Amino acid sequence: MLLLYVAHLGLRKIKGYFTQIENNTQELTELKEDLNEERRMTAFDKRLSVLEALLQSKAGKFSIDPIWFFMAVLLVLFYLYLRSLGLVP
Repeated sequence: MLLLYVAHLGLRKIKGYFTQIENNTQELTELKEDLNEERRMTAFDKRLSVLEALLQSKAGKFSIDPIWFFMAVLLVLFYLYLRSLGLVP
């Protein structure tokens, strides 16, 4: 009887070890999936930060072609000249 109890206790302990190993493997696979998600999110965050930096650098620069600026100045001066002659009211 004592031999059966010891065998049953040993089998129960071994079964507990197997369930613990199975639970640990499941937790490891879940952790690997979470780690892969975090890696993808960090890569996404890096790309997003690069795009934000590019947009901010381009948002501050509003370029006007200098030729158009000089043309506007010349038109204003020409208008003032015609006004000084009395041709334009």
